Amino acid sequence: MIQRTGTLPPSAQQHELEGACALRAAACEVIAGNSARVFGEGLRSIVLTGSLARDEASLEREGDQWTLLGDAEFLLIFHEAAPLPSPTSLNALRKEVGRALLERGIVCLVSLSASHSDYLLKIRPHIFAYELRTCGQVIWGEREILSLIPAFSPSDIPLEDGWRTLVNRMVELLEAMGERTANPETASPDVQYRAVKLYLDMATSFLLFQGAYEPTYRRREERLRSLAADPTRQGNPPFFPLRGFSQLVTACTEYKLGVTGPAGRRANIGSICKSPAFWKELVAHAQALWRWELERLADEQGQLPNRQLMRKWMRLQPAEKKLQGWAYVLRGCGWHRSWREWPRWLRRGWQASPRG
Repeated sequence: MIQRTGTLPPSAQQHELEGACALRAAACEVIAGNSARVFGEGLRSIVLTGSLARDEASLEREGDQWTLLGDAEFLLIFHEAAPLPSPTSLNALRKEVGRALLERGIVCLVSLSASHSDYLLKIRPHIFAYELRTCGQVIWGEREILSLIPAFSPSDIPLEDGWRTLVNRMVELLEAMGERTANPETASPDVQYRAVKLYLDMATSFLLFQGAYEPTYRRREERLRSLAADPTRQGNPPFFPLRGFSQLVTACTEYKLGVTGPAGRRANIGSICKSPAFWKELVAHAQALWRWELERLADEQGQLPNRQLMRKWMRLQPAEKKLQGWAYVLRGCGWHRSWREWPRWLRRGWQASPRG
């Protein structure tokens, strides 16, 4: 079983903090300057979201170059009268920002999305909205723009959102593995990183179902560790040792929040991921949690096989959600480019949302 590795010495912690702050400051400066130049007066605010906004980004340093593992996520908010930029213009800006950061010794994948301010007014309770409201940072424009998001508590977040978060991380890991061998010795750094993210969001999903959700990795790890120390919770659903699960989440949290390098934490997490026991526990935990949460959503008591359980959940989805899901697919694929898929999508449209 993986044990808690402890914290870094103060000098290393300070070095990590300085690196993260420098990377964030550079990314925000470049994004703000280029976005304001390209979009002009139509732009109302720029918001930094995601792990970089929460001071929880994973960094890797090699020589004078810093690499951000994951994305630097920005939300561009436009005035209602201004047209939203096209995907092409956003992609051009993203590439321009990436080149500018690379000139500063920063390898960073930038994610840009655009909306009008009414998006914030109409946003419904879910994990992203809660983290945006509590942890998002306005780096340019109207400083109080996030106050447009209606106030809500973690208890207002639908449990379904936690289950979808779990499923998305499972799919991301499978995509990274692809056709590669299942031998743990050959797992690439990308596969290892996605395995870490799966464990972190297993904790996110589990805590949401337990009524104990927190908006940051640090606080989720602490809350999970507290629950695991409660002897009354042992043996309860989802029926795996909570203490062992918590120790794995702790190890993954420490890796996620640290700077890695040739002699740093990548070697530590790499040695963990090379253990066959790690992958067996990862699969067991993800499978058990997926089923337990889906039983809650489908109001099922554990009698149905997985396939039938999924079909029951699909039948319970409201027609409105199914239509919204397929409309999202159409927008993403392009109305005209995807016309060959329309007959198949229509046949499946009333069975379930494409989101599961």
